[in-house]
Amino acid sequence: MALWSQPVLASSVEIVRWSTQCDNVKLRVKAVDDSNVPIQGLKAKDFQLKTTNARGEPITLKPSQIKFLSSQQSQPDPAYLVMLLDMSGSMKNKDLAGKKKQEEAVKAIREVIRDIRGENMPVQIALIPFGEGGGNCEGFKIDTEVISGNLVKITDNQLDRQLDALAAVNVCAATKIYEHLAETVKFLGESNFESPRNDMMGQPLPPRLAVILLSDGYDVLRSNEKERFQNLIEVLHQYPQVTVHAMGYGETLRQLRERSNCSLSDSQLTVDNISAVCRLPGKDINEFIVDESRLNEIAQATGGIYRLPGNAQEVVETLRTFLTTLREYEITYRQPGSDRASLHQTTVGVIAPSRQLNLTAEPEAIRMSNFNYCPLPLPNRLGILILTLIGGLFGLKLFITWSKNIKEQAENPSQNSSSN
Repeated sequence: MALWSQPVLASSVEIVRWSTQCDNVKLRVKAVDDSNVPIQGLKAKDFQLKTTNARGEPITLKPSQIKFLSSQQSQPDPAYLVMLLDMSGSMKNKDLAGKKKQEEAVKAIREVIRDIRGENMPVQIALIPFGEGGGNCEGFKIDTEVISGNLVKITDNQLDRQLDALAAVNVCAATKIYEHLAETVKFLGESNFESPRNDMMGQPLPPRLAVILLSDGYDVLRSNEKERFQNLIEVLHQYPQVTVHAMGYGETLRQLRERSNCSLSDSQLTVDNISAVCRLPGKDINEFIVDESRLNEIAQATGGIYRLPGNAQEVVETLRTFLTTLREYEITYRQPGSDRASLHQTTVGVIAPSRQLNLTAEPEAIRMSNFNYCPLPLPNRLGILILTLIGGLFGLKLFITWSKNIKEQAENPSQNSSSN
């Protein structure tokens, strides 16, 4: 029996958040496929926006009434990311391209960090290695102090030094995932991070909180594995604002079965069955088992993405896919029938027959601001400024003329008397 109810994933569109200013509304809209991966490349013509007017009647806005920014054009939200990097002994093995996984993983992370820097994304990141020590092998400690001390701006050179150090680690630890991941999620969920960006009304935007978990193995503590995994899932549900993207690194269980000439059926392909039944000549098969099922369940429990890349380039592309979740489509429009505190039921649809998409978001009740001050358009403001300057100059001229006359009268009182 399943430990928790696993959601059925499907393509969807969602209004992530909205903000108002005067009679303008700005929507952030997320569209994802059935793997929770953001759908890229949609155009303004693919979106349909429906709202209500002052009488509550439904109306559909024309494309000319909408300002649209693609997910590539929109400003990414501020984000705090923790990357958990498996530094267990199995990372010394080669990936499907025949290269050492430890070195290739570090190269991939380095490349993606360069991407983030190049796009000037408002991201802070902590690189946290994990692995359980034992015997002569030293493990890695993970707690609030460690994560906080390693969380730096993406531009910080400390990240480059950390990557150099990680590439040189003599990996030997065992894989222990659940408690380390739970501690990381708690840290992000309970921290009060400052946001460098504001919405239309100047309110701080809540930052994105995410964990990127990269592991080439499975949690080795098997005796009470189900109980420990359930405890992890409960922690993930306690902090729904934290998304976990999970990445296995290696081969699928099916590929491992074929390589080991093991007789297990597809329904029997589990971590424990492969460990108990299958063998690789001259190698420990446990060093090549990736827990696809658990990694996928972790991602789904948080609305994250799961991937199983087999080589370094696929790791890079997977990390880039994870980062696409920091951006959404942006739609700005003038609300018909807007008034102070007026309420408008609004929804967004994605209709793209060429991509077989026909999606509708759940409606949002959008309330306009209580303060309905609307700044005049720039041309109007310039016109008022020019008229004010002209009026001021004309008034100044009248004042100077009047002042001059008064002065002349004061200087020639006899002339004024004779005229009388």
